[in-house]
Amino acid sequence: MQRITRRRFIQSTAASAAAASLLPTYARVLGANEELRVALIGFNSRGRHLLGQFENAAGVRIAALCDVDERVLANEAGKRDGVFATTDLREVLDRDDVDIVVSATPNHWHALLTIWACQAGKDVYIEKPVSHNLWEGVQMTAAARKYNRVVQSGMQNRSDTACIEFFTDLHNGVYGSVQRMRAMCCKTRSSIGRRDTPLTPPDHVNYDMWLGPAADEPIFRNHLHYDWHWMWNTGNSDIGNQGPHELDLLRWAVGDPMTYPTNVQCYGGRFKWNDAGDTPNVQVAMFDYGGVPCMHETCDIPYPHPDNPDRSVAYSKDGVTVGVMITCEEGEFRGGRGGGVVVDPDGNVIKRYRGGSGDRHVANFLDAVRARDASILTSEVAGAVVSAGMAHLCNNAYRLGATLSPDLLADLMEDHWTHAEARERYGAYLADRGVDLTESQWTMGLKVPFDSEAMRYTGPLANAANALVRRTYREGFEVPETV
Repeated sequence: MQRITRRRFIQSTAASAAAASLLPTYARVLGANEELRVALIGFNSRGRHLLGQFENAAGVRIAALCDVDERVLANEAGKRDGVFATTDLREVLDRDDVDIVVSATPNHWHALLTIWACQAGKDVYIEKPVSHNLWEGVQMTAAARKYNRVVQSGMQNRSDTACIEFFTDLHNGVYGSVQRMRAMCCKTRSSIGRRDTPLTPPDHVNYDMWLGPAADEPIFRNHLHYDWHWMWNTGNSDIGNQGPHELDLLRWAVGDPMTYPTNVQCYGGRFKWNDAGDTPNVQVAMFDYGGVPCMHETCDIPYPHPDNPDRSVAYSKDGVTVGVMITCEEGEFRGGRGGGVVVDPDGNVIKRYRGGSGDRHVANFLDAVRARDASILTSEVAGAVVSAGMAHLCNNAYRLGATLSPDLLADLMEDHWTHAEARERYGAYLADRGVDLTESQWTMGLKVPFDSEAMRYTGPLANAANALVRRTYREGFEVPETV
């Protein structure tokens, strides 16, 4: 195999593209029973679960481990003999004894790592959201196609038996046409704190590799790991963290369009915590998709458990905290991964769907790798790019917004399915949590038309909106213009 050295990874875009064109189509041709050699990159949180799944899969060997945190790396590498370990993912991609790269890195690394891995002849399992912005998704899909790679996203709903059964029934007309859809993403989050002086990255973290494509900005939160989700530089809010799973279910419901909503309106705010976070902890987005009115609700501010004040409970709507409500002519589905129910207008259960939490998702990916057939993937990168992109559109709408009083918000919002109900419901909930909306005001963004084919915004606010379609990359870690 043509080796891709660390030096070549940090060359200019043009040189990288020219070098990549020399790569063979496959890293190697696999026999049906041949061992698959896996490298796992990033396992301080979600990656630990993936490590267990791949390690326990038949015919798989963990060949390499990579994490920027030396302590995390040493803990896992020390449990395994003969496993290559490094804090620099480029050293993993340069190895001939790696067939598959599994990534649970922070969001800002997803696109570049996937592209580099494809160029290095590796197949990829990438966690959601597959991209940090809209443009990156286009480049990721192009790389998967150019190098004939099998690229699966971590959208486990697509392999969940309950979801498969419900959406099969839905598409077979069992419940009639879809009338409206709502996605819920409500978690028991807490404040990330606010420091007076910037955080000094720990000595045991390879901070240059942690940053990768992201800007080198001062960090005023308390912890480096995980709380990067709530900074625009590295994360995408909870609508871009958990939300792609639920937005993907909305796509599934209307036949998996490969286009984006034309207009998205979004309002929300970061309330109560007064911390260093950039992203909203309450966010309501409204759009039409596949001819169906949709809403996505995010609420990360929990409330005390009614029977145990030491515990927190996530906000919910009609019993759904994380999942979807798909209202059809003949019933409403409430649920998601792991199961759900269809109820009649009075809330009586018509049918229950029981699932397995997407346990077959990794096996599906491995099957596709062995068959060299990306078409059998349940969540191939191109579709996952659109689902992540829907979250990016919602975030962009929010980021283009201005702060408004509750009354002005009500006056300016266009009529949309249950808009007034949602606004009043969250207003009451925030008031119960001690938030005064006359002081901590809503942020509301106006609609900016989006052209899916051109991947550009249009209209009077297009310049400001298009500045959010992609980002400026740190030198040496640029997502290439030509993959």
